[in-house]
Amino acid sequence: MMDEYESMEEDPPPPSAPPSGNEEEEPELMLQDEESKNNMGESESSASEREDTPFKLDNNNSRSDSENGTSNNINNNMKNNHGNGVGLSYPIEDYTPPSFSSSHDLKNTHSWEVTLAEPEFVAAPVSSFKHAPMSDCWDNIIIGMKVEVENKDSDSLPGVFSHAFWVATVLRISGYHALLRFEGFGQDGTKDFWISLCSEKVHPVGWCATKGKPLIPPKSIILAQHGPHLPCNNFLSLISVSAIQTKYSDWKEFLVKRLTGARTLPSNFYCKVTESVSSNFRPGMKLEVVDKMRICQVRVATIKEVVGRRLHLEYDDVEHDDRSFWCHEESPLIHPIGWALKVGHQIVASKDYYDRCAMENYEPEDCTSDLFPEYRLPPGNFNVGMKLEAVDPINLATICVATVMKVLRFGYIMIRMDGYENDATGSDWFCYHASSPLIFPPGFCDRHEIKLKLPSEEEKFNWFDYLRETRSVSAPVSLFCRRDEGCKHGFKSGMKVECADQMDPRLICVSTITKVVGRLLKVHFDGWEQEYDQWMDCEAVDMYPVGWCELVGHKLEAPRLSPAPVKEKKRKPVGRKGKKEQPLPIRTDLRILHHLYLTEGNHGKRLLCHQPTWKEIIINPELVLLLLLPHLLRSRMNSTWSSSNNKNNSIIVSPKTLHPTKIITIPKKKKKML
Repeated sequence: MMDEYESMEEDPPPPSAPPSGNEEEEPELMLQDEESKNNMGESESSASEREDTPFKLDNNNSRSDSENGTSNNINNNMKNNHGNGVGLSYPIEDYTPPSFSSSHDLKNTHSWEVTLAEPEFVAAPVSSFKHAPMSDCWDNIIIGMKVEVENKDSDSLPGVFSHAFWVATVLRISGYHALLRFEGFGQDGTKDFWISLCSEKVHPVGWCATKGKPLIPPKSIILAQHGPHLPCNNFLSLISVSAIQTKYSDWKEFLVKRLTGARTLPSNFYCKVTESVSSNFRPGMKLEVVDKMRICQVRVATIKEVVGRRLHLEYDDVEHDDRSFWCHEESPLIHPIGWALKVGHQIVASKDYYDRCAMENYEPEDCTSDLFPEYRLPPGNFNVGMKLEAVDPINLATICVATVMKVLRFGYIMIRMDGYENDATGSDWFCYHASSPLIFPPGFCDRHEIKLKLPSEEEKFNWFDYLRETRSVSAPVSLFCRRDEGCKHGFKSGMKVECADQMDPRLICVSTITKVVGRLLKVHFDGWEQEYDQWMDCEAVDMYPVGWCELVGHKLEAPRLSPAPVKEKKRKPVGRKGKKEQPLPIRTDLRILHHLYLTEGNHGKRLLCHQPTWKEIIINPELVLLLLLPHLLRSRMNSTWSSSNNKNNSIIVSPKTLHPTKIITIPKKKKKML
């Protein structure tokens, strides 16, 4: 047995030619194509039909694929090599993991391993995410598939091999993860384990034979076969090699029976994985993106890095420190160079930029329109003053009554949410395309029993009366793309996803779908209040399958844990013998604060503040959140809040509702202490 391992390491067996019909074959580890067809219920199909399947061989292997079975069936064109290897009639490509050149600290990323084992855990299927890697062919990954996976329950043999592998069966699929059980454990599920099928540790059956890697059962299986009396301090030294050799033929026969008629991953599976996470965008490219500090305008930004088709952008010519922005490459928030001038949107840029866009004088690093998705035009046109319902772009948990404020070119419109104080500068306008799934005709929320954010504090609202009072007209239903008809996206309430927090898009969090209305989904961030929920379309590119972060190397934020009750402690008087008063703790919960700036105040006004620095965030002994104000408030604040420009001013925020209650002044001495 040791000689055989050595020969595999030094001289891996080459792929063998397909056997002739008259040749009598020995039993193989992977048999037989006709039995596979019977077990899988496959009918005869042409090679052209097989090319339409997501998992297919390369062109140079298409002939053998059409003659001998589909590429994800375990092929019968294999024969023994060196007594224990298996040669394949098609090459199995090496796994090249995606480049993890990410700035994320993956040491603190959340792991799904514990929650995957929960009986009530249900992950949204990968095929429901049109933009996700492998979504177009993930349905071909089925329960019962066989794979070769790294066997960690096996000792290495110096000079022979360092890693061993064994065949496992897929028992359950959740997102990109699969529950596997090694062959030989039967009904014993104590050694079952979860692993990402896109991991470099998982391979199609036959990979070990082509790469000269050993297939060795887990130690626990062999120990059970030999009896519990054997010592196991050093597995390979105490169990003789001859004993393993004697048992090897039995294991081979066992695998032959287990693999007959089974399916495995296609040979080019990992090549497809790598292709599906690659992006056409590169660091250094420039594009136009919504200004997160003033949503009515766009700015020029530069791509700093690309992680799993998500772009890390940095605004050009911006003075404040928080210049970064994250979004998916298919996000409606980004546009090609020259887009603003083309459609008539407001942009902040230099005169030279205006001039070269007007002349269509593009530079090599400019992102052009061919890199962005195209939006279809509606059958009619929106007019200024039309009323509709829309998801609030800075409070995504609400759908508001909205007004068309400006009609741009190529189907783009500027809208604002009714119910907030009108800003003469138009800073509260936001650009939607007419085909956007986040704008709705009047009455949409009422028909689907969704709470509509009213334009006034009145409890009762009637669209007919409101249109009459405001002397406006509703947007016709015909202007809204009817994509709900026949929409079968596969999402259901209770399913788990990984979702970007669009109020702080650098964060991707553990989330749950809590409501499904046609193609509209309500996503809840686990551990957070409902006011942070997000209404999203079923094809939103900011939502990903379970395991996506692990696949591309992006950090996944864990659910927020409920804070432990705080016991009130009596303060000791400060004196000569007393201890000095400790400075107040710094709050590290930035997610609450970021949402705070974008939620409503007591008067219905929004706090549009950029993200504060760490030193500006504190908690006082009564657990009331304080936010220092020197440069954080914007012009949209109510006069009650912005009446004083004292640098010592702070907002007191209710710890329950997170809504501002009043402004206080902190004495300079206390401020120094903080």
